[in-house]
Amino acid sequence: MKLSNQDVTRLTEIRIYFREPPYSFKLSGYALLQVEESITILKKYPSAPADLLDKMEVFRALFQSTENNIAATMEHMKEFAILLNEINR
Repeated sequence: MKLSNQDVTRLTEIRIYFREPPYSFKLSGYALLQVEESITILKKYPSAPADLLDKMEVFRALFQSTENNIAATMEHMKEFAILLNEINR
């Protein structure tokens, strides 16, 4: 899958931020926005693997369900960063 440089840069920024998430009470809402942005970016590309998009949708639901649990949100962020690594493969 060939992504534009701008999209690669943005997905890399999200991945780096998610790898080492800060402890913050507003973390869940911010993380959910970035997950949604990642999904939007990949949906622009018809060659994006459907299973990858499905996994990202699962994470969207996870972030919504752990809205008030900072520790769980941080763990999901780290897992999502690993998922974003699959884009480069």
